[in-house]
Amino acid sequence: MSDVRIQLHPEALREAVDEVSMEGYWHFTARNLFYALVRSGAIAEPNGDGAGEYACFADQLGAYESEHGALSKLIRPEFLERTFSSDPLSDDLLTYAVKRVMIFERPELMLLFARNHFFMKLECILLAATGVPNHVQDRVQAQLNAGMPMDFFVIHDATVAGYALYDRIVGEYSAGESNTVQQTAITFDQVHEIATIRTTGTVRTDVHLKHSHAEDAAYLAGGHYIHLEEIPPLILMRMVYNHTVGRFDEVGFG
Repeated sequence: MSDVRIQLHPEALREAVDEVSMEGYWHFTARNLFYALVRSGAIAEPNGDGAGEYACFADQLGAYESEHGALSKLIRPEFLERTFSSDPLSDDLLTYAVKRVMIFERPELMLLFARNHFFMKLECILLAATGVPNHVQDRVQAQLNAGMPMDFFVIHDATVAGYALYDRIVGEYSAGESNTVQQTAITFDQVHEIATIRTTGTVRTDVHLKHSHAEDAAYLAGGHYIHLEEIPPLILMRMVYNHTVGRFDEVGFG
């Protein structure tokens, strides 16, 4: 357990909830909330990779909800249903299958986009890199097995783990000549103007990117990182949408 200490003030928490949810409209993750509190100064800038501060915050958030009730619109990946029946797709259904797949680094990111109905603005399949929901993973695999061309978009943190995920997805899904795999919404060059590039303070010698720019590798080797959920939900969804369609549209998202 980390020895980091954070004092979570209820009023600051309520203000952060209003910010990230836009007064109760958008679903948000606990990490969205954490970074809103960092921006406001209610939580100090995290040290290193921020894991200690975030773990302490998560504990205090749980204690707050135990005393005051569950926060509305907070994404809760622990309640994600992971097991569904997955019947084989018939040929006629494959004809109408969705061919754009958004792969998210973590289940809570996938749920953020699902709960906020991102798929209503952009026809796509939402899938966590961990393979959940499993019935969605099965349908994607069925489409690949049928030889259907697919476009994959990987939504990941600007971290060593995030870039490694992208390399893995490229290796798994770009074997078919008609399949494409792209990074979406958080590389250092895409978001440095709206998110803070932080540093762990540790230089790394194990950064070996196969499918990304040398500039990104240099940032990572220097110990730098950006967490996706520092960006508020609405702004993040707009970024992903615009990057995916290849143009800038002022999408309303509801």
